[in-house]
Amino acid sequence: MTIFKRRAGAFQWLAVKSLHHVPVPLMGKALEEIHRVLRPGGRAYIFEPVYAGQFNEILRLFNDEKEVRQAAFDTLKDAVSRGDFALKDEIFFQSKSEFGTFA
Repeated sequence: MTIFKRRAGAFQWLAVKSLHHVPVPLMGKALEEIHRVLRPGGRAYIFEPVYAGQFNEILRLFNDEKEVRQAAFDTLKDAVSRGDFALKDEIFFQSKSEFGTFA
């Protein structure tokens, strides 16, 4: 499966946001494709939101992303465990959001 219309090794850097928006059965293939288009020694900056906090309590009322976010995290961990990617750093941060009202 080819997702990117680029040759193998086309990118030195690649930023990936929100793997959890990829259908779960295709997450592994998406990471394989990212690996394919990276140059040897290239870097992928992959960031995925953690399912935690009050915002998710509101979001889950109409779009519960808990399972897909966990699937994305597990897919990333598996890719690192297999050696497809080397984990350089893992950073967790909190972003504060406040909503006065939804009315």
